[in-house]
Amino acid sequence: MHFQSYLLSIAGILAFVSPYANAYENHIVAIVENQIITVDQLRHDWQISHAAPDRSRNGTTDSLPLRQHLESMIDRILIVKEFERKKGKIPESFIEGHYQQYLQKHFHNQRQLLSEYLQQHGKSIHEFKEEIRQHAIVHFMRQENTKATISPEEISHYYEQHREKFSQKAQIHLQQVLVPYHSIDDRETLQKRLESVLSIRLQGTGFRERIALWQTEIPDMHYQDLGWISPDDLRPELQRAAEGLTRDEHTPWLDISNAWVLLHLSDQRPEYHSPLPEVYEHIQEILCEQRQQENYNAWMRQLRQRAFIRYN
Repeated sequence: MHFQSYLLSIAGILAFVSPYANAYENHIVAIVENQIITVDQLRHDWQISHAAPDRSRNGTTDSLPLRQHLESMIDRILIVKEFERKKGKIPESFIEGHYQQYLQKHFHNQRQLLSEYLQQHGKSIHEFKEEIRQHAIVHFMRQENTKATISPEEISHYYEQHREKFSQKAQIHLQQVLVPYHSIDDRETLQKRLESVLSIRLQGTGFRERIALWQTEIPDMHYQDLGWISPDDLRPELQRAAEGLTRDEHTPWLDISNAWVLLHLSDQRPEYHSPLPEVYEHIQEILCEQRQQENYNAWMRQLRQRAFIRYN
């Protein structure tokens, strides 16, 4: 008989994975066909997959990743059983490649670190390689069962429906100079000094060099490169002040929020729309990933529908 039975909610299952979980390590959280998943197996598999330190013996583990990981474990069991049912074959080199990738990614290719980690979790290298073999099978089967072909018409349609994703607003490269003041008298005195420093401009110097000269006269002057931004990103009074500026021009001193502010436009670039040939492969990748996920979900629904799955 093939059916699914939910005796307890996932939340109830994961209540066992808590600071008091020691007594429930062998509690069965799910049965998939003839294979059981215990609290300890779920916790261990999550830790191995994330190469995470053991926190669950005396602490808590985030229930959301565990909840998702339980479903991932169930999927993996069903996929491996489907592989075995079909008497599938996978090259040992493919499995070894997965093992080497895992070793490099999580243990910097140091087998001693892996050995210590497995010893800490009570696993032999043989058991660990079997887990890697299962992950390799899942990867192999997923590739075989979720292949996707995207037509040029689909790519063109996506481009037309999402043109804004491939457009860039007009941008300006701004630099800002700010000098705070602390009173009305200070404001007026400072304004006169700031107007006078604008005349300090040596032949051939760039704006950043001019700021360095100004700062010798007014040490409280602060400089910031705002980088490439859209004018819409500026607060309204700064946006209005920056309108009409051309390259290497600056605004007058602006009285804003207890400070004198000056904006300098160092460069600008117009609005740009990427043509379809320029983003064709990127759109193809987006659609391919979406289609593969859809195919995977449909495939897993089929496997689950004909499988015996029980949550305890």
